[in-house]
Amino acid sequence: MRCVMLYCLGSGAALEIAMAPYRGKETGENSLLQTIIGLLFPGEILLADRYYATFANIHGAYRRGYDVVMRAHHKRKIDFRKGYKQGSCDQIVAYHKPAYRSVWMSKQEYDHLDDFILVRHLRYRVTQKGFRVRYVVLATTLLDASKYSVEDLADLYAQRWQVELDIRSLKTHMQMEHLRCKSPSMVRKEIYAHMISYNLIRDLIVRTAIRYSTAPKYLSHTAAVQSLNAFSEKLQAGSSRIESLERALLESISEHSVGDRKPRVHPREIKRRPKQYPLMNRPRHAARRSAA
Repeated sequence: MRCVMLYCLGSGAALEIAMAPYRGKETGENSLLQTIIGLLFPGEILLADRYYATFANIHGAYRRGYDVVMRAHHKRKIDFRKGYKQGSCDQIVAYHKPAYRSVWMSKQEYDHLDDFILVRHLRYRVTQKGFRVRYVVLATTLLDASKYSVEDLADLYAQRWQVELDIRSLKTHMQMEHLRCKSPSMVRKEIYAHMISYNLIRDLIVRTAIRYSTAPKYLSHTAAVQSLNAFSEKLQAGSSRIESLERALLESISEHSVGDRKPRVHPREIKRRPKQYPLMNRPRHAARRSAA
């Protein structure tokens, strides 16, 4: 299956998910994004990677009133000698309406698109060790360079990596890597159950961050799960000391900070080699009978 999710950058909560088969018409990521994009309100910012930096997605941001900060699409040629200059490697250019409409877009939606939209391109250099990309070109609807500086937008886009950590927390730490259900309806229920559990943990982390005046991203998700498991038996007992137990739980979560992460530099190599055995494509008990 294929999934597209919206996460909250501040709290790390999973806001919504769109699911579809991995193959087939209108199952691409852009098609799924259109089903959940209505959750964004005017004044909010959509922070995404370069795959979504298309004319239709940016045009939708202008129409609905929210802003976008994305890496420029890899197929778009960027020339900083053209456009309206706002500084070194900082310009406003026009994105013209594509000649062909996207698969997920109806003919009526395509006809209502403007002939062009204004997009700001800016480039900055990445000096942090461990990052493969040395220069990043952003495409954004935040056009005012005096209000939104290159440094601020570069710092904002660097926080996009936080969603990768949130995805890891949901998939790996919440044990959602291997779904056990077989039918599509039960798979959806299983995913939503994981999302509910994940958001409840995020709620505990946010409450802890508010009480101890810190940011939720600096508190360990894994430690929060372990602390809740340690307190679960006493919390379920309905004790009269529920308020003191809750304070002790939040204090335990606050003691596990992840704010001192060092830059990680690792080679892009595979350590574990695949084993020379065929894949198991039948139930284990049937394979055991044939092997015996």
